[in-house]
Amino acid sequence: MKFSLDPDDVAAIADAVVARMREHERGMVDQRRSSLGPRRHIQMVRRLYAAGDPGVAIVGRRYLATPAVIESELLRIGKAPAEQDADLRALAEEMGLRVVGGAR
Repeated sequence: MKFSLDPDDVAAIADAVVARMREHERGMVDQRRSSLGPRRHIQMVRRLYAAGDPGVAIVGRRYLATPAVIESELLRIGKAPAEQDADLRALAEEMGLRVVGGAR
């Protein structure tokens, strides 16, 4: 393979590198956007990554997980996913009730 320092070639190589690095990120959530919070998210990703779970990845300083993995972790630690909380509140509102305590 022949390389040149032509700016267009360098830009094409850079674009290819960025695209390759982001392949794992599609549909994944990093620790900054996770509903688990950054510390718990990182702990979960490290644990599952060590176990070989395909739903997590570590890319540089980013700890990535699929939404399904995050939902499973929320259920494992006893916290309802946000969608369930919203559904519960909507149902309670329909019934003229007010949710206190457990829902966030």
